[in-house]
Amino acid sequence: MNRALRSPAFEESWASYYQWRGIPIESPAALLLHWPLSVYACLKALGFTPVHEGGMRRKLTVVYAGIREEIAFIPIFGELALLFPNTDLDLVMYGPSVETAVKRAIKDGRTQSRRPCVFEYTSPTSCGGGTLRVILDSTSEYYRPSCQPSEHPDAIVALNTGVAALRAWRHVIYLAA
Repeated sequence: MNRALRSPAFEESWASYYQWRGIPIESPAALLLHWPLSVYACLKALGFTPVHEGGMRRKLTVVYAGIREEIAFIPIFGELALLFPNTDLDLVMYGPSVETAVKRAIKDGRTQSRRPCVFEYTSPTSCGGGTLRVILDSTSEYYRPSCQPSEHPDAIVALNTGVAALRAWRHVIYLAA
């Protein structure tokens, strides 16, 4: 069965995605996929739909603010390369856990950059050839929206529900608006 170019139907439920991918609902992978599937659902709600064959390849930059536990499971976000065919997606992660991880990597000599690309995945051409790059940005503990239009991301996603309640994140919400 060629499942490659058929998109999952999220209108029904995420279970349809697990079925499309051949993942049992009881699988730990189904639980971990809630992060990339939530990012996908947010982007889709903002109008960023998949670009299929024949469409112009596009580039998207998405700021993922307030990450915590996700930092231990970064490769699971490779799923976004399947969900956004014909798209080069940069997922730029911010949060206290990012700053800690990058500082440790610099200290251990694994990187010299305060903004390293830590994961890259391109889906097979038969699945649309989408590319995901995950960048950990430790230039500040919290995302600081720029006043420069050339530095604006296409979207800002924050799945941590506590972000809106934390004083340290208020400037992100105000400046992003």
